[in-house]
Amino acid sequence: MSRSCGVTHPGMKRSNNQDTFFSSDENGFWVLADGMGGNKGGEIASRIAQESIVEGLKNSVELKTAILTAHRSILDYGTKHQELVGLATTIVLLKESFTNAEASLAWVGDSRAYLWRNQTLSQLSKDHSVVQRLLDSGMITPEEAIDHPKRNLVTSILGLSLSNESDLEIGMVDFKWRKGDKILLCSDGLTDELSDSDIVEIMSAHSSSEKQMEALLQAALSAGGRDNTTVVLIEAPPIKSLVQRILNWFKT
Repeated sequence: MSRSCGVTHPGMKRSNNQDTFFSSDENGFWVLADGMGGNKGGEIASRIAQESIVEGLKNSVELKTAILTAHRSILDYGTKHQELVGLATTIVLLKESFTNAEASLAWVGDSRAYLWRNQTLSQLSKDHSVVQRLLDSGMITPEEAIDHPKRNLVTSILGLSLSNESDLEIGMVDFKWRKGDKILLCSDGLTDELSDSDIVEIMSAHSSSEKQMEALLQAALSAGGRDNTTVVLIEAPPIKSLVQRILNWFKT
């Protein structure tokens, strides 16, 4: 039985979709990318990031290393195809430990990860954006951030040429699954149209992940659908004893 579901849509204003996502319940990782760039550059950047990170995770590469490898791959592609202006992408991903009890999140940019636990929504990621920096400094309020003219300006993104690779800001956080938990990964096409309270209301109204996913997408489209929108929901793994999980791991 599948633990995850995902959907992506170009939105109501755009003809192409620069978002992409990858789900692997079997391997315990899920990746979402939101590309940007002219002349289909965003589609290419998000696809490069997804494929590079998936390959790295399948080979047990650490999250940060996998993200940096994807960053380099996009830069290399951009150097060879300079007609693709602004070739870049955000990334957000979830990877479980071999026991399934613990999981790690990593992200670059403003695609988000939320934890749905006991009918409560908590944002686990923290946007790499101009507005987030203004919020952190106390220069604007959360209410002012909602419609701020610079709300879509990111401060860290894969494919952006940097003088020093270490300047690429990579967010990371670990958490432990609890029974009934869900992780929501989404591009800003969802969060630009729906507030956190909107998301809570929609998810509370439906029990299954599939219906929650579909309702979130439709609500974003109905609210304007100004951007590509991608929604991925991942359910907590079945609860087993730690000993049993380790024994299962040694058998594989």
